[in-house]
Formats: sequence, structure tokens, C-alpha cells
Amino acid sequence: MAQRNYPCDNIIVEYFGHSDFDVVGEFNFKRQLWQCMVGQALLVKSDIETRRSQNQFGIIVWQFNEIWPTGGWGSIEYGTVGYTKGQVLGGRWKPLHHWYKASIFADVMATCGNGVQGVICYVKNDSPRVFKGKVDVHSVTFNGGKSTLLKELALDMPAGAGTVQWFDLPGTIDGVNEMLIVTVADSDGTVTCNNPVAFANPKNMTLPDAKVTFSVGQQQSAAVPITISSDNFALYVTLTTLAQGRFEDNAFVMLPGTKVVNFYPFEGFSIAELKATLRVEHTATYM
Repeated sequence: MAQRNYPCDNIIVEYFGHSDFDVVGEFNFKRQLWQCMVGQALLVKSDIETRRSQNQFGIIVWQFNEIWPTGGWGSIEYGTVGYTKGQVLGGRWKPLHHWYKASIFADVMATCGNGVQGVICYVKNDSPRVFKGKVDVHSVTFNGGKSTLLKELALDMPAGAGTVQWFDLPGTIDGVNEMLIVTVADSDGTVTCNNPVAFANPKNMTLPDAKVTFSVGQQQSAAVPITISSDNFALYVTLTTLAQGRFEDNAFVMLPGTKVVNFYPFEGFSIAELKATLRVEHTATYM
């Protein structure tokens, strides 16, 4: 029962540093909510990536959705539309749910971590099919967002589940000043895993004060394109809106430049509401 509705204090402190939980006000409430959700995602991501590196029968998570509008272990926000004002049909995707899709529960995924003698990585094929493609590992600096290719490896993996290929990286990763972006793509170039891998908690990173902005485009047949711009590296950029629908991607790493994220409308969607309530947050916003 303690894991169904829990205080997030220790998660916030561990990942983002000391916080005065007695302060009130809109800014402090937004900061605590965002740090709680991203801290939850970091915790579960670390746990599941460790488990997928091992020979385990399978993984289930507690829990899928919240059963009331509060913090919890769910990756989908409480979504009883018409009962609680401001909810989204089916529930909003929290950062964790986007990460489930992008890497954590991808059929073919890859990640890295500190090994006994340097950085060690693995690719995991849990699909029932042979996988051919490649894995790329880039280091990205926080100051300026410079990306450097560290490893490119061709993959020809037998069908899973449980097929693993290990490889090493040269040197070490300075988690205070850089992180890794690990990408797996199939032989057609389709990305199956996009995984930003941190080697330090955000509270210990030297993150720049990036300016992140957005503009909402014209609605297409099935999506509304949103263009996000940043003048520097931005960590875990998160979009939020009251509009009915979900984002294509969220809580992502942003390099200097632009990125287009689609918003997929649900029943009851209003583009005016999307434009009026859309906002953006990232790690340095609250540090």
C-alpha cells in the first residue's frame, strides 16, 4: 500500500538535491510535480535496464495508471474525464510512459553503464525475430551540446527473447559534464531505441541555463506539429497541456537547434486550448 500513494521527497532529493517541501506557490508546486515525475522515470529506468541485462523470466510494473489524481507509481495519469476537471481521456502519459516506448520496453533496446574496467554496454533483442541493424553511441557535452560518435556497431542478432550482445566503449564518461545517447536502428533505418543515458544525477550535472521555446503549427489530418527550439543543451524537455491528446515524444534531450514533436488529438480536442495551455519545462528550469 505504501507504494500506491507515496511521498516523493526522497526521490526529489536524491536526483535533484535539497528542496524545502514546506514552501508553497505555483512555481514551487510545478517544480515538485515535474521533479517527482522525472525522478520516478529515472528510478524505474535504472531498475529495468539493470534487470534486462540479466537472465530473468520477465518484468511487470506496478502500476500502469493512477486510480485517483495524485502522485504514484503509475506511468499514466488518472484519466476520468467528466469527473475530475482538467483530466485527459485515458490519462496523460507521464515521462516514464514515454520512456517505456522510446527505450525501456522497446523490443530491441540498448544502454550503457560503468563496468569494472570502463564503460560497458549491451543490446537486447526480446523480439521473436532476427534483428539486423546497428547501434550508435554518442557522447554529448552539456556545455554547447557537442555530439561525438564513440561507437558504431553492426548488429546481426538471433531471434529472442533474451538475446544479448555486449560491447565496451573506449575511455570513461564524465557524468558531470556529458552524457551518452544510445540509438538502435534496423536495416531500413527505423529507430527502435533512442536512449539518453546519464552517468550522474541531475543535481551533480553542470547544466546550462537553456532557453527553450515552442510554436504550434497548423493541424494536419491526424496530428498537430509543435516546433521546439533551444539555444543550448536542455535535459528532459517536457511539454504539458490541458488539451485532449498526447505528445509523440516527451521528457527528451534537446540539443541546440530545433525539433518537431507531433501532438495527437483525442476526442474533445481544441487547438485553441492547446495553444492557450501549452508550456515547456526542463531540468535547468528548476535547478
